[in-house]
Amino acid sequence: MAESGMKGVRFSEEHIWVGLKDDRLIVGITDWLQRQLGEVTYVDLPEVGEILERGEPFGEIESARTIKELVAPISGEVLQVNADLESEPMIVNEDSMDEGWLLQVRSDAPEEFGELMDEEEYEQFLESQEEQELF
Repeated sequence: MAESGMKGVRFSEEHIWVGLKDDRLIVGITDWLQRQLGEVTYVDLPEVGEILERGEPFGEIESARTIKELVAPISGEVLQVNADLESEPMIVNEDSMDEGWLLQVRSDAPEEFGELMDEEEYEQFLESQEEQELF
């Protein structure tokens, strides 16, 4: 389930979801990715005011298994980060599509949101990747 009040959740090939809520975009990792990572131990996110560039790294997520670079699915300014993740990074495992969101972003490139996969396309993408291990 996506964060309350969100509509039109889209997905990147890097397993990042983006949802539209009011005038901002909410960004998080997919449930699939959190399961691949295992227990999340640390999340490194950008500062409020930083500018994300689509396709460029914006942070890292660490687990007992690995460290995964987070790649921006959209360009825009970081308006808010989920401060709860600093002290409780495991929220990402418990509820990656709601309470475990990472960032809120304002984007000046709305076409980027529309270019991401919808839920059906993402499910098909996952099926095509089924044979591959992420780590």
